[in-house]
Amino acid sequence: MDSDLDYQPETDVDSSDDKVWELTGSSDDENIPPNSTLNVTQPNVNYGYDVLDTMPEAPASFLPERVPGIQLDQYTNTYATEHGLQKPSVFQSWYELSPDEFYRFCGLIMYAGIVQVPNIERFWSTKSLYNGLWARAFMSHDRFKAIMCFIKVSNPLSEDPNDKLCKVRMLTTYIRMKCIKLYQRHQNVSIDERMVRNKGKQDNGPFGLAYGVVMKLTKSISKQGYRLFFDNFCTSVQLLKDLWFIGIGACGTVLRTRKGFPNAIKDVKNFEKKSKRGDMRWIRDGQLLTVQWRDNKTISLMSTIHDANDSVTAKRRTKTNGQFENLTVNQPTIVHDYNKYMGC
Repeated sequence: MDSDLDYQPETDVDSSDDKVWELTGSSDDENIPPNSTLNVTQPNVNYGYDVLDTMPEAPASFLPERVPGIQLDQYTNTYATEHGLQKPSVFQSWYELSPDEFYRFCGLIMYAGIVQVPNIERFWSTKSLYNGLWARAFMSHDRFKAIMCFIKVSNPLSEDPNDKLCKVRMLTTYIRMKCIKLYQRHQNVSIDERMVRNKGKQDNGPFGLAYGVVMKLTKSISKQGYRLFFDNFCTSVQLLKDLWFIGIGACGTVLRTRKGFPNAIKDVKNFEKKSKRGDMRWIRDGQLLTVQWRDNKTISLMSTIHDANDSVTAKRRTKTNGQFENLTVNQPTIVHDYNKYMGC
């Protein structure tokens, strides 16, 4: 009786075991050394589960550089071990933080940001007013405080002592790179002094702190036609000219005491005596335009992206003879654009 198990190989197939192909010379496979010989044999075909299979050894033992999985729990455990004795009241009940417990901790942090209570302790309160809060179901209050005490978002063994942000550098770098990847800037961008780390004394180079910060922040947008806006904390003749050199147009309010400010328009009091609201004056030095516009007071701006002749109209409310009235005045486009894009 014929059976599916009574299989015989076809006789016209060359199944000899001694047929060998030799490959010599260079290879495109980077895992094969050049000028080596690769012997390829035809193996026997085996049928069924009873034929013994001799499995070769693994090419390498699994020894990753770090423990697989989330790393922040490992950093926290390392930090707690090294600094626990400095906080004995917390460390005496400390035990290693697991990945699952770290996820629960992060969940509670996000929950606390959504549900507002007077203080963090109320999430574990047993009073009827807070009885509906479910933090107790996931972690005790003492354990939450212990993790908060030792939480670490950087590797304590590789922190750079010269980096003042070393404790959060990994996290800020990760967030920054994600933001860069997920968002493309529009043409008009601005820099505010709130972004500057420190106004204290430090080595800021020959052109000062603001100059160094702006040049560092704009490295990724050079030669792309961006237009940058900033206030008088940053604006200087040197900065605008150097930004122009790397393909970035710039505009900002400027102090009359800045080095390089045109001497011919430093006398604001005389200008205000002879001008009315909406009047302006300007000086161009190559690509650099300096404009003064009379509003309630005189405003000075510098730009490498504006034309002195371009203007719009602006509405102003002024008091004349004890009565308020609306005025329509001319406003240079440089002022209009600065108000529009500063802080965007």
